[in-house]
Amino acid sequence: MRHGIYYWKCDSPATLEAKRKQFSKDKYASAEFQVLARQCVEAWCGEAPQSLTGAGCDGNHFAFRVERSRGEAVFLRGDEGQGDDYMLAETAAMDLARAHGIHTPKTLYLSVGEPQAKANFQILEYFDFKPLDRYHKAGTLALPEAAGQLGALLARLHRIPLEGFGFFDTRGLHGGGALRGLCANYPDYFNARLEEHLEYLGEAGLLDGAGLADIRSIFRENEGALDRREGFLIHRDPALWNILGTPHSVEAVIDWDDAVSGDPADDLGMLACFYGRDLMGPLLEGYFGGRKPEEGFHRRIWLHLLRNMLWKAKLRDSLGYFEKDASFFLHLPGEKASLKDVTLGRLRMAVDYFKRDGRDLHGIL
Repeated sequence: MRHGIYYWKCDSPATLEAKRKQFSKDKYASAEFQVLARQCVEAWCGEAPQSLTGAGCDGNHFAFRVERSRGEAVFLRGDEGQGDDYMLAETAAMDLARAHGIHTPKTLYLSVGEPQAKANFQILEYFDFKPLDRYHKAGTLALPEAAGQLGALLARLHRIPLEGFGFFDTRGLHGGGALRGLCANYPDYFNARLEEHLEYLGEAGLLDGAGLADIRSIFRENEGALDRREGFLIHRDPALWNILGTPHSVEAVIDWDDAVSGDPADDLGMLACFYGRDLMGPLLEGYFGGRKPEEGFHRRIWLHLLRNMLWKAKLRDSLGYFEKDASFFLHLPGEKASLKDVTLGRLRMAVDYFKRDGRDLHGIL
């Protein structure tokens, strides 16, 4: 289970060498992953696939479009285990979201923790839509329209209440139980690995002593904002590469591997780690739908933006993302600055918001 984890991709017990191997799309050029994918398909249906097409995505899973002999297409998504059984929770989160009208892939088959298996994997319903990120980078995405739809979708997701906070307890799910967060209170989840993330950034020279002190002070002064009475279903990575659709529509949400029970402001703070006012403006309009935000909600978005930029800065530095060229998926359209400068700039923006107490800094919201 994911005890003591804030974000799996950053905090998993896998070695740095293993992460660099597994989280890069270079893995699709490896015969090892082709063989593993074929083995997963055969374990599911007892026959070899007619074709396997790698998704070519960076991330902690391997993913393939699978075509069977009778022309049926499905989607294979797997990982090499490392003692993690969270696909159980991911499947349950997708099922729950779909029951509330949010289009997610149906899980046709799930294999987790099989003693002889070399991987955990899902066989998922295949959607013939592209990630909105592709349209965004091609300049063909109707951004206000799509962002407004995504905002309304997230608002619907964030009305699904859950018990507990943080990553889900998979023990109960093995027996068919309901989703329940591992933490009894929200601060326990929010603060998981916080000092570890800060110490890394200091040792790597990405933050100096004054910067570290500012961030610690901000979290102390805003700890009351973390006193959440109830958790809600949070995707935790609703960026455009995880949203399928057309240039004018949002059709489905994929990649629920980081879903938790948490604060709705977290999903919005996560989006603010990547995007500017051109997306966040219409997204928030769609999210609130004319309603007035609860008091302090925007401040909590900034608080989560700051928290998420800490682990992102650590992950990007440790995995060598700062050395990637402009073709890397984290580079957004029109962005001329390096990923390192963008990362540290977004981090400073969040700190400045709190140092100025939100005054005279419109930023990205």
